[in-house]
Amino acid sequence: MLKRLLVVLIFALYPIHIFMDFAGGYGWVDYIKFTIIACAFIISLLGQITLVKIALLFTLMCDYLLLFTNHRFFAVSLFCVVQLIYSYAFSTKKNRTAAYFYLMLAVLPFIYYFAFKGPLVCVFYAFILLSNLLKAIKIRKSRLIFAFSLFALCDLCVATYNLTNNGFFQPLIWVFYTPSQLLLSLSSAKEWQPDKI
Repeated sequence: MLKRLLVVLIFALYPIHIFMDFAGGYGWVDYIKFTIIACAFIISLLGQITLVKIALLFTLMCDYLLLFTNHRFFAVSLFCVVQLIYSYAFSTKKNRTAAYFYLMLAVLPFIYYFAFKGPLVCVFYAFILLSNLLKAIKIRKSRLIFAFSLFALCDLCVATYNLTNNGFFQPLIWVFYTPSQLLLSLSSAKEWQPDKI
C-alpha cells in the first residue's frame, strides 16, 4: 500500500517539477526533486534487494549535494560509488574477493577528485555507467535497460549543458533522471541476476 502511494506521489510530482524546470523561476523546485528521490529510496527499502537500497541511499546523498550545495564533483565521486554498487549487483560472483575488488575501485574516484578536482572523476563515472548499461542489455532485462538508458541520457544532458552552457539541456536532465530512479527502486531480484542478491 505504501509503495503504491509513493509511486502515485512520484507520478504526481514528476510533471510539476518538469513544468517548473522549463518555466524557470521556481526556486523551491529542487525540494520537489529531492522529495521524489527520497520516495524512490523508501520504495527500495520496501523491496528485497540490499544493493539497490544502498545505491539509492548514496543517490540521495549525491542529489542533496547537487541540489543544495556547490560540491558537484564530489557528488560525481559518490555517483561513481552508486554505479559500482549497481555493477556489483550485476556480478555473477558476489564473493568476498569480488567485494574487495569493487571496494578498491570505489576509492579511485575520490583519489581523482582530491588530486585533479574533477575531470577524471567524470570520465571514470561515464565508463562505469556505460558498462552497466551494456550489462543490462546483455542479460536482456527490459526494466534495467530502460532505467540505465534513461540514466545515460540524463548524464548526456548534464555533459552537454556543462560543455555548451545551452539552457535547453538543463531541464531535460530531470526528465530522464526521475523515471530512471523510480525504475531502479522498483526492480526485483530476478531482474538483476538469477542468483540471490
